[in-house]
Amino acid sequence: MTLDIGCDKRAARHYFFTICNDQIECAFSQLGADALAAERCWHFGMRHRDDTVCPAVIDKRNASVGSEFKSIRRAIVTNGHEDFIVSVYQYVIMPQMIPQKIFRAVQSLFLGRRYVSAAVSGTLLPLAFAPFSLWPVAFICPALLFLLWTDLAPKRALGVGFWFGMGAFGTGTYWLYNSIYGIGHAPIALTLLIMLGMAVLMASYFTVFGYVQARWFPRAGAARYLLALPALWLLCEWWRGWFVSGFPWMSLGYSQIDTLLAGYAPVTGVYGIGLICALIAGAIALAIVGTRMQRVLGMAIVIAPWIISLPLRNVEWTAPVREPVTVAIVQGAVQQDLKWSQVWRDKTLARYYELSAPYFGHQLVVWPEAALPDISTQLVGYLNPLWGEAHAKNSDIIMGLLHYDVQTDQLFNGALALSDDVQWYHKKHLVPFGEYFPVPKFIRNWLRMMSLPYNDITAGAAEQKPLNAAGEKLAASICYEDGFGAEQLYSLREATLMVNITNDAWFGDSIAAPQHLEISRMRALEAGRDLIRAANDGISALIDFKGHVRATLPRFKAMVLAGSVQPRTGLTPYVRVGNWPVLAVSLLLALIALFLYRFQSASHPITAESL
Repeated sequence: MTLDIGCDKRAARHYFFTICNDQIECAFSQLGADALAAERCWHFGMRHRDDTVCPAVIDKRNASVGSEFKSIRRAIVTNGHEDFIVSVYQYVIMPQMIPQKIFRAVQSLFLGRRYVSAAVSGTLLPLAFAPFSLWPVAFICPALLFLLWTDLAPKRALGVGFWFGMGAFGTGTYWLYNSIYGIGHAPIALTLLIMLGMAVLMASYFTVFGYVQARWFPRAGAARYLLALPALWLLCEWWRGWFVSGFPWMSLGYSQIDTLLAGYAPVTGVYGIGLICALIAGAIALAIVGTRMQRVLGMAIVIAPWIISLPLRNVEWTAPVREPVTVAIVQGAVQQDLKWSQVWRDKTLARYYELSAPYFGHQLVVWPEAALPDISTQLVGYLNPLWGEAHAKNSDIIMGLLHYDVQTDQLFNGALALSDDVQWYHKKHLVPFGEYFPVPKFIRNWLRMMSLPYNDITAGAAEQKPLNAAGEKLAASICYEDGFGAEQLYSLREATLMVNITNDAWFGDSIAAPQHLEISRMRALEAGRDLIRAANDGISALIDFKGHVRATLPRFKAMVLAGSVQPRTGLTPYVRVGNWPVLAVSLLLALIALFLYRFQSASHPITAESL
């Protein structure tokens, strides 16, 4: 007997459940039970770290389901029901198996060489940031990492995390070569050693991340991809931003400065956006490997943050106060390898005066970090007439200058404000191995013998008042200090403007300067303040309170950028509370995932009978 039910899926199910004999129905019921058992092994079995449940056992379990189906098929075919079983298999059973087939295809092509895939995924991550600004990469690369961690034992997950981090920071911070070797003139072996050490240190955060998620958190399901992994990513990112001095470069949130997600910045800060990026990445991964309902949930979560952000982008958390302030940013463009030579000292002093003098009359003139190649006590004869001339034309000056305190015999990297009086801001977050050397004495002696820098600059106080200039209060930061948004919250409570002076000439014509500008834009957006950015050879810019670059200068050109900035008052939610709410939410999500994992392990133990 041959049954012709064609492609009618409903007819196939109806025939199966109402017409076929008890023996066939019983056999298919058994197949369904076996399939559920196999799925249960797949999702819950790998929680156990002993060898009683392993991928080989699970694969064997799944293979037995296929064998059972073949035996049932043969039994039915002998009775003339071949068309029926083909239709049931194709239109009833196959749709349930397609996600797993897709997953296994991806696994064979992508997951088979996980360490290489992890390194490649990490290498692509810098494309999410300036100057490339391929912001979808900020979701895709973490999602690939989450998939690569699927069903890995802790030791292998550790390796995958390590190679992802090596790829990301090996390429994302390649510009260190120029500062250490090209300008610092360190031996090539030492340069490569420092760069390798930097990459290994940054990769260690992903290494710990990989081990922790595999050892103590869910191995599958929504709890893994929507709770555990996004929360752990954010906590790892925050930890990287403060531990061992901290290096917050390439935090995911910066990649979204030009997207709708930027609307979250004044509320949650860059880490809040980073958590959303990780959540979207987890949702993408869930949509690939999850069940039908989980795929729907994953796609909904991918879309939801964008919809919620629509009204946030148009909210003005701060309000303008007083008239705009006219500003002139002086970009000296003195080559870093010539700047501190005795021959160029007088040329540099003359260049900054000649560039600035025509713009005296602007309310504020800003010079970049360490603009003049000498310490403050050696420049009194230069600074006094400069201040007098500027003050006579109602101009105030903020300049980067090394401040030597004679009384304490300490050297600071400072910002000098010449207004109605003399004020200093001292850089408080120093660059390891650039401004201070956390090394034993014998290494300092070796650095001195090699004619390499070895003296420490003193860090400024943690809490410093804004600078008073041009009738406004300016929250100051020097160089990569603006990567640490939480450290500026104290001065932002009073400030009406922000100013960042920097010297990115150390990194040459690389991606470092655009990356740094992107960070400055995020600081302006978080604070709801206009920001003045003066860089030695670029990128000097005027940034508004929405993080938009209103004007900029070309790199490596000695020029002046003239414009205006609008003072603003009021505090954004982020300035009021900082990073703590985002960290608390992330910790809570991680704890919920951990609880669900332990609860499910206790409620659904794997036994010999279930295998």
